Amino acid sequence: MRKAIRAASWLILSTLVVCGGYLCQPAAALVIASGDGSGNTSAPADDPGWSYMGVRGGASAIYMGNDWVATTAHVGVGDGSVVFDGNTYQRDPDVCVIRLKNSNQTKTDIIMFKLESGPSLPPPEIPTTIMFPGSEVTMIGYGRNREPNMTTWDIDTGTNPDSWIEHPPDDPNLINRSGYKTGGSFATRWGENTVESVGLNIISVGPGGSYGKVRALSTKFDANGLTHEAQAVPGDSGGGVFYKDGNSWQLVGMIFAIDTFDGQSLNYAVFDNLTYAADLLFYRDQLLNPDMRLLGDMDESETLNTDDINPFVLALADPNAYAQQYPDVDANWVGDVDEDGTFNSDDINPFVELLIASSVAAEGGAVVPEPGTLLLLGIGVVLLLFRRRRKT
Repeated sequence: MRKAIRAASWLILSTLVVCGGYLCQPAAALVIASGDGSGNTSAPADDPGWSYMGVRGGASAIYMGNDWVATTAHVGVGDGSVVFDGNTYQRDPDVCVIRLKNSNQTKTDIIMFKLESGPSLPPPEIPTTIMFPGSEVTMIGYGRNREPNMTTWDIDTGTNPDSWIEHPPDDPNLINRSGYKTGGSFATRWGENTVESVGLNIISVGPGGSYGKVRALSTKFDANGLTHEAQAVPGDSGGGVFYKDGNSWQLVGMIFAIDTFDGQSLNYAVFDNLTYAADLLFYRDQLLNPDMRLLGDMDESETLNTDDINPFVLALADPNAYAQQYPDVDANWVGDVDEDGTFNSDDINPFVELLIASSVAAEGGAVVPEPGTLLLLGIGVVLLLFRRRRKT
């Protein structure tokens, strides 16, 4: 039975994921069941996308082409550096970090950031059709290596949490669970698994609150699974999940969490553990078009209308207050309506013109701003700017 367990404190604070009522640990690199576990540290002969996988501050990241990188929000951007194929690339500080959204406009645990100059790779292929349970996938991630020998445990369910008592494998009467311990060394590694479930809605929760809901698929660490049966382990996230559709490899998922058993150590990869990956089909357009933005959408509603006037005024007059009220919106990005690279008072007239044009185009879906409303916009900007100057 899986129960709520304590948060991981290693590497990325205490991020948890609520999975169907259970708390799940953030994911890391892959443990594989084959051999002594030290293999698969270079691309397989049939390479699904090894060069697209990078290392970001001890976590994983995926190159999405056109200088853009994707990882999880709970991993974050850090110092902005990411390593692909041994080469270090730097984030472009002039381009804001993008937080991907669900179809209902709620935030996810997926972010993208742009590099000053990225690897010479085209965007990966992202599927246009849904995955099905039983599909074989290849997983790639960076993190801790496992110990060479399997470990077996007797589980005492009379304690809270359950106690895991290590026993030799030659005593079958005491064995409830088996798997592998992980050590302190790190590597990028690939492994295999089959899709267990699809259509999951996973809520990622951390010490600062929710990181958002993620549409996900899962795999299970099966003792009788594929040759290089793989399981993610706690610590970092952002690894890739690839599926071969005919002759073409597709990036179908991003690893972000695992499901563990009550009392299970964060250093164990145990058979029947689950790995969760964001189902990238549902985020395809955002991943392939991160430069898209709705100019003037200051309230992050995905609609340009009169509701954006007050946030626009606030962003001009008091950027800090705007940032507190709209933490996921980069005012310098969506507010730069004249697209001259700077958000300032020169954007007022273009914003008004854009607002009118958007209202007319809505064909009744939005009210065309009255002249009095636009006058109030100008007066509001002037008054707030005056108040701001008096405070300084």
